[in-house]
Amino acid sequence: MKKIVSFILISMGIFATPSYTGLTGGIDFPNAYILIDKNYTISGIVGTIDGDVQADFVIESNLLPQVEAGIKISTLQKEFDNSFLQSNFKFQIVGETEKNPAIAIGFTEFDEYDIQSDKEENQNDNSTAYAFMVASKNFKFRTANLTGSGGLYFSKPVKETNVDGFVSLEMPVSEAIKVISEVYTFEKNDDKRVSANVGFDFLTNEKFRTQVFWRERNSSFGVSVNYIGILNKK
Repeated sequence: MKKIVSFILISMGIFATPSYTGLTGGIDFPNAYILIDKNYTISGIVGTIDGDVQADFVIESNLLPQVEAGIKISTLQKEFDNSFLQSNFKFQIVGETEKNPAIAIGFTEFDEYDIQSDKEENQNDNSTAYAFMVASKNFKFRTANLTGSGGLYFSKPVKETNVDGFVSLEMPVSEAIKVISEVYTFEKNDDKRVSANVGFDFLTNEKFRTQVFWRERNSSFGVSVNYIGILNKK
């Protein structure tokens, strides 16, 4: 029982579910934490993008200290009928202390970010990858330990580099359920827009967790099932 309780406490803290990009984080955006050493995750994701059904497969690992990296196979249907082998990388520059937040940098290829804009704009005005810098901090609110993150992401459309911001909040509502919310800016028709995501993260058991999420930007809904494993366990 003590082992299970310890696992739950770790899971609700820095060992968060991989985001849609594959990196540890919220829904669309990473946080500044890294998977526990020698841990890996395997995720299957099914969702909708502007009415099109999409299935994704993600493998994520932490083989080196302060480094998290992985690959994602993403399949889009209809006019986006292609398979994408995407990569991601995150390096934690500074770990979290009692007073200071964790800070990380990295990059990710992200077809969902690209496609969330109007399809007519997809060919000209959006990037399929972005670099990011993010800071995260755990703080206590009443009896709950919340995790807040904020950062910048840099995308490269055809004409110029866009700099946008995002903030996220991970809030446990029980020992096995966590609410995740994100607010972020993006460029559309040369204007800065604001959108939001919300989801629920369920700790199904010691090895699996399930996340359901909704994106305001394109009214998309998705479900992610995540397996947690340990390399060279003795």
